[in-house]
Amino acid sequence: MGVDVPELDDRGYTDILADARKRIPVHAPEWTDHNAHDPGITILETLAWVAEAARYRLDQVTERHVLKYLWLLGVRPSPPTPASVELRLHGPGGDALPSALDGMTIPAGERLVATDDTGEPVVFETTEPVTLSVADLAAIESAHREGTADQLESNRAGGVHYLAFGPVAERGSTLTLGFTSDPFANATKLDLSVRLYEADLPPVSAHEVDETFFEPSVELVWEYYATADDGGRWRPLEVVRDETMRFYRGGRITVRRPQEWSPGDWRPRRAAGRSDGRDEAGDRPTESTAGQSGGTVKRAESTTGVVPPTSRRPDSVVADEARSLVGLRCRVSTPGYEIPPRIDRIEVNAVEARNRFTRTETVLRRPDGGVETTAFPNQTYVFSESPVLSAEIALVAGRGDGERRDRWTEVVDFDASGPDDTHYVLDGERGEVRFGDNVRGAVPPVGRRVLAETSIHGGGAKGNVPQTAVWAFAPDEGAADERTADAPWRTRATVTPVGSATGASDAESIDAAVARLQRDLRTPYRAVTVDDYRYLAEHTPGIRVSRAAARVLPSVGPDGSDVTRVTVLPYSTLPNSVDPEPSRGVLTAVERHLEKHRLLTDRVEVSAPRYVDIGVTVDARIVPGYSIAGRSRAIEAALDAFLDPQHGFEGTGWPFGRSVYKSELYGVVKEVSGVDWVIDVSVHADGHEGVDEEGNVLIDESALVRPVAHDVSVQFRSETAGVNP
Repeated sequence: MGVDVPELDDRGYTDILADARKRIPVHAPEWTDHNAHDPGITILETLAWVAEAARYRLDQVTERHVLKYLWLLGVRPSPPTPASVELRLHGPGGDALPSALDGMTIPAGERLVATDDTGEPVVFETTEPVTLSVADLAAIESAHREGTADQLESNRAGGVHYLAFGPVAERGSTLTLGFTSDPFANATKLDLSVRLYEADLPPVSAHEVDETFFEPSVELVWEYYATADDGGRWRPLEVVRDETMRFYRGGRITVRRPQEWSPGDWRPRRAAGRSDGRDEAGDRPTESTAGQSGGTVKRAESTTGVVPPTSRRPDSVVADEARSLVGLRCRVSTPGYEIPPRIDRIEVNAVEARNRFTRTETVLRRPDGGVETTAFPNQTYVFSESPVLSAEIALVAGRGDGERRDRWTEVVDFDASGPDDTHYVLDGERGEVRFGDNVRGAVPPVGRRVLAETSIHGGGAKGNVPQTAVWAFAPDEGAADERTADAPWRTRATVTPVGSATGASDAESIDAAVARLQRDLRTPYRAVTVDDYRYLAEHTPGIRVSRAAARVLPSVGPDGSDVTRVTVLPYSTLPNSVDPEPSRGVLTAVERHLEKHRLLTDRVEVSAPRYVDIGVTVDARIVPGYSIAGRSRAIEAALDAFLDPQHGFEGTGWPFGRSVYKSELYGVVKEVSGVDWVIDVSVHADGHEGVDEEGNVLIDESALVRPVAHDVSVQFRSETAGVNP
């Protein structure tokens, strides 16, 4: 019986040698003797034999060999990932929940079913307990230096977002929530679900498996509107959990009812005739100053980008003005946002669910249908449902009162297992449990039943159900916990998805795992060069870094040692009138990340960029048909856009340390529509930078430019007046 040999390449020794001979005239035309006695041909024959032997050996490599190679390098194919979705619970027709559900807690593990257009049900489970409230959001107001904005309809409408604390989020800015009734009437805590609008932002930085060290330096205070007899209008609320990290990301915020709970009658400011940003206690958001608003205000002009108040429906206006509400607010006490929070939606009675479900006390079977263990090595037992995300396995002997369980331990493989180690390997994708061979891992005793005491199933791309899917609670027998058997919300609450279920993926293929390994091998993990420091700073987990620069400063340390200084520019959505500067929290996160990856003898400093004010004087001529004022503004706007530290130059921001050249500014002005020619351009800096003999401004390696007031002189090339803007 012959050996079945797979073929990686259909060429043999003769073909490889013939191909090599054909290439001799191409690569070595002076080589004319191609007969077998020539030493060069002998070398080609040897290499052809080596190539054929190597091809044969590669033909014997199976997936098992590739997996073992990946394991040796610390890489394992990722298991299936379950989808997640946020669900909103409400009464019929979108109304508030029935009063009978007020204060009830839906436990973690409550099962729901989503049915999409295919008709196939997909099972989800809640990830955390959530306390229900019949109090409905009837008002949402954001107040800041520019005024007060009613955000209720923006919060209700899909695809509309709003600024929680205004375009800069200065100290004293507030976001107030008005409830139709007391949210703590039958509960000691209130769960708020917050979704941020991040569709136009770059992804949060990550560095493989490194943990997030980011702790925001922004400070927020939660308060409730109290009665006048309580000694003050706004009293503090305790925050027991904040998954949003102070509105830096989406998540859940849980506030606890104070012991002295005496809510007053709060009325929206517009209903009360106030729209100047001043609250009932008379405090008002302060003017932004350096270090308070995430950047330094460099111009006196007003900021832009505030989402305008959305018109309310007539019935909601009447309701707001006819009755008072229970008010909770969040106030900025210490500013510093690089990206002021943009709210997509704030929800009450929202719960997160994942595409997984739990089974208990499941007896596994052999592939031949048997349920009891045998004396054979490498026994395999299978689940009836796959994939399996996790499982706890025990071997059971006896039944009833005489039942005895021996719990075995899961390992990734049997390489380190001995003959007495009660280990098993779980193949989650196939839904299989495999035991050892009495050399690597023990063989189970004969006659035992293999029991999955607890197993979690789910995951895979099928969990990404669309928003149009129909959702409902699973019936009583589908509960993951017996405590949910008496659950009135299953029949009295309607479930609506806030969006599509996302994040699911099938198990990673071997080819994808190999590609991930190759990327990982090219990823810097140890900071050796300045480029390594720059890469690691830009990939600090948990934050968004626009760019970073690193340079070595010789002999500036306290002991005369060299110091590596890393300058960080955060990604920012602040108005153009505010320079993007990293907060203390961002700098600390970068410092901690670099500390983990630096060389032992390196000294590292992390700093914010230094800005150089650049003003440009322009003398230009325009063609007839344009207005002088309009072209002057257009030239100033083009210069501002080109010199912008965040998005200027070639669209990716002004490079660190790049000098400002007059020749480039000539080109910027000339590209403005209507400009015929440029007479003169001169550049003036803030006086701290060098200027060469050509009038170009030389910038330090860790500095960036920012545009200030320009002096633009525009005239027509003839006396003919223009009227176009």
